[in-house]
Amino acid sequence: MATEPLLPLVPRHRRGLAVVVAAAAPLLVFLAAFPCSPATVSSTELVELTLLTSAREKGAVCLDGSPPGYHLQRGFGSGAHNWLVYLQDGTKLFYRGLRIWEAVIDELMGQGMATAKQALLTGCSAGGLSALMHCDNFHARFAQGVSVKCLSDAGFFVDEKDLSGERSMRSLCSGVVHLQNVREALPKDCLAKKDPTECFFPAELTKSISTPTFILNPDYDSWQIRNVLAPNGSYPGQSWSNCKADIRNCSSSQIDVLHGFRKKIISKLQVAEEKKDWGLFIDSCFTHCQTPFRISWNSRISPRLDNKTIAEAVGDWYFGRTEKIKRIDCEYPYRQRRHIRARFQPILRLKSRLEANSRVLSATAHATAMATELRAPLAPQNRPRHDVEAMAPLLMLLAMAAFSCSPMAVATASPEPVELTLLHSAVEKGAVCLDGSPPAYQLQRGFGSGAHSWLVYLAGGAWCNSTETCSERKVTDLGSSHFMKEFAFDGILSNKHPINPDFYNWNKVFIRYCDGASFAGDAEVEDQDGSKLFFRGLRIWEVVIDELMRIGLADAKQTLLLGCSSGGLATLLHCDNFRARFPQEVAVKCLSDAGFFLDIKDLSGERSFRSLCEGVVQLQNVRKVLPKDCLAKKDPTECFFPAELIKSISTPTFILNSAYDSWQIRNVLAPNGSYPGDSWSSCKDNIRNCSTSQIDVLHGFRRKLVSDLRAVRGTGGCSSIPASPTVKRMSTSHGIPRSRQYLAARLSQRQ
Repeated sequence: MATEPLLPLVPRHRRGLAVVVAAAAPLLVFLAAFPCSPATVSSTELVELTLLTSAREKGAVCLDGSPPGYHLQRGFGSGAHNWLVYLQDGTKLFYRGLRIWEAVIDELMGQGMATAKQALLTGCSAGGLSALMHCDNFHARFAQGVSVKCLSDAGFFVDEKDLSGERSMRSLCSGVVHLQNVREALPKDCLAKKDPTECFFPAELTKSISTPTFILNPDYDSWQIRNVLAPNGSYPGQSWSNCKADIRNCSSSQIDVLHGFRKKIISKLQVAEEKKDWGLFIDSCFTHCQTPFRISWNSRISPRLDNKTIAEAVGDWYFGRTEKIKRIDCEYPYRQRRHIRARFQPILRLKSRLEANSRVLSATAHATAMATELRAPLAPQNRPRHDVEAMAPLLMLLAMAAFSCSPMAVATASPEPVELTLLHSAVEKGAVCLDGSPPAYQLQRGFGSGAHSWLVYLAGGAWCNSTETCSERKVTDLGSSHFMKEFAFDGILSNKHPINPDFYNWNKVFIRYCDGASFAGDAEVEDQDGSKLFFRGLRIWEVVIDELMRIGLADAKQTLLLGCSSGGLATLLHCDNFRARFPQEVAVKCLSDAGFFLDIKDLSGERSFRSLCEGVVQLQNVRKVLPKDCLAKKDPTECFFPAELIKSISTPTFILNSAYDSWQIRNVLAPNGSYPGDSWSSCKDNIRNCSTSQIDVLHGFRRKLVSDLRAVRGTGGCSSIPASPTVKRMSTSHGIPRSRQYLAARLSQRQ
């Protein structure tokens, strides 16, 4: 159940001692240098196996009575006093797990671990339970000044009834406790009041642990749902089989049962939550162990709570960078089966790569299980479905100076910054930034089959609607090219096929934003200091596109104009103009990402956002780019909003937007000053902090957005999560190249 190799906790350049203890496994290979790449796993040299023959006299032996073994790779440099110890597998014939623990730890202390400056004891699944059982014992082995902490990953097993009303998990644990004489490792204060089996469960163990401990667990733990809540035989026929295999198959009533199971896990965690120096990371993923795999531990698609990956949260807790690390995810928010969507859908596309990796790691004989269960979309690394009695202890000790696998470091190599081009010739045409400096763009040339395909991206960055606010912008990169810097492309601009499968080899242009009016204004005014403020977004658009046409865009076979936020609005404003620049046979489409801004009242009843947009339209003379048919009937400010713009667009367009758009909730619905005191501050910062009445207001916001999208309405639903969102089993990157004339990506739950 917990036998896959440990990948993410051992990044390639970590300079610490690495030890794997082979208690009873026939063949164990410790891979000493794991790359932080989600795509590849490099071959590594085998590490010498050491048999601990002296352990025999202490009765610490394997299944057949042979001595235990371990692999040791010495640390160096700054890692010379950092230790990682991985104790894998348990025993079934000679029940000597406790003796093995003591003998191997004693040996490692003699090998140098006794001089460690900091140590972390951790384990996954049954090993997570072991980490809790041995935590205080481990701490007691070090001097007072050593920083010693513990981490339990997916080891918080609950003593709950299954679907039939039986306590099958307690029955299993009772067998383990009595058959293997586990009583010696259990807390004495618990044994004085309760049955040993009860004391074996984490809810009781945590009451006695004095060492700072971090509990990492999914509250929809896939292994526990399959083996504790709904073990085979606890339900009639096959009624739960599909639900256990894939949460998308669960009915509404089954989801309600899972919610109940989650509530029990959360209630059992109360003791841990109340301990000041403890940490919690309880996410709502349908998975089990999460530390052994880089995609869940620390990658761009890792689960995040308060915008922290597991690695970041554990690092903050261990090194005291943040005072309180206790994060519990919100309830899985869908009640109808059609809304059960993938939280980690992108991982399905990693399946073939992980299967390839598992062949490289075949010495462990377990790694193929990592890819086998990825068919469950919420599980970045679900555990193989071993029989319940196959739970074996897995212990890992970790002493590290830092957790270095940041989300930006996961790729095999950092992408190179893309050169910034200043278009000096544009100045004579009046196409300048707010301060009069030349406009700029970044161009990454396409290759192969994408050599004649172009993606043009309009940058975003809000707007300025007054001389004062525009003057403030002109001393930043949003108002002057003097402050612009190069950066590397990513996402839809990436040239890596795994990240950007449909557009990776296209010509990609990022047009920098420095006018403050979505590339739409054409005016100038005198600034407060007597200098000029240039509102020349429309001219920048025209001159930069003309330049791109000159250097190859005119020969494009297919093109996509897109932008984000105010750049998404700019995409809608210029979409048909962009289309008109190409011959009819060229495939031209547009994509607006987070650019569907609403014209609604804020919490105070004022239309503060319309007021802002009115300032932009009037100050910067945006009227020139607005649809003539709209201007004939409505005020220019109304025509600036997407709900009106889309009525006039004839070019095929893709709308990508969150129905609970965080920027709009903070700045359109609930801007500062629109509510009394701080009543909405917490809700705006984190939707989990919203009250029931506030959630109702947000639902109203969503309904308005969906209503305004009626001209482009599609169907679908998904979860708002850090990983790539999906609609009807398509990620954004799958949906865009398959869009028809108007395909709306409504990334929200239908009501």
